[in-house]
Amino acid sequence: MKPQFQSVSRVFRARPWRAALVLSMSLLSAGAFADAVQIQSSFTSLVSTADRMISYRCQNHMWLSADGGIHVIINRGPGLGGESLALFSSFDNGATWVNSGVTLPGSNGSTTSDGYYVDGKLYMTYDVGTGAIKYAELAYDSAHKKWTLAASTTVFSSATSAALTPAMAVDAMGRQWLTFTHQDKATGNFSIKMMRR
Repeated sequence: MKPQFQSVSRVFRARPWRAALVLSMSLLSAGAFADAVQIQSSFTSLVSTADRMISYRCQNHMWLSADGGIHVIINRGPGLGGESLALFSSFDNGATWVNSGVTLPGSNGSTTSDGYYVDGKLYMTYDVGTGAIKYAELAYDSAHKKWTLAASTTVFSSATSAALTPAMAVDAMGRQWLTFTHQDKATGNFSIKMMRR
């Protein structure tokens, strides 16, 4: 029997204790313990004052490297001098986290980001709250478990529009696609802007 997480998550938002009861009863009645997947969970030491610490569910914020490292970009909140987005790593299955020392320039407490990881390179896009979208490349040295900011550039900037919630992907030919919400400040109208590299 395949778990129906969608309906359970709706119940969790409404009444967590009832959702647990419904989930337990459905597993018992379906005899699903033989097929149940054990999911371990615990709190981490990562904290923030930003309500969008990990932006939106549709954006990627966590990646796994071949050496078993878990890497996550989080928004640490406002007031950090344009360095709110920071990369943290764990090498013990999330028990402890290390600040890599790499931050994304210009990021603030409301910055959202997206990215993907390929062969030791983390490609990121993020908004900076000034009508601008930035692109960054981070390089990972697995021998020393160290990250560096390899490149950072502004890919879109406008004084007459807002640029928000960027997302990115790579196609089979290796081309990078970047899209974001664009708002014309004069009309208030929104549109989607797409870019390709």
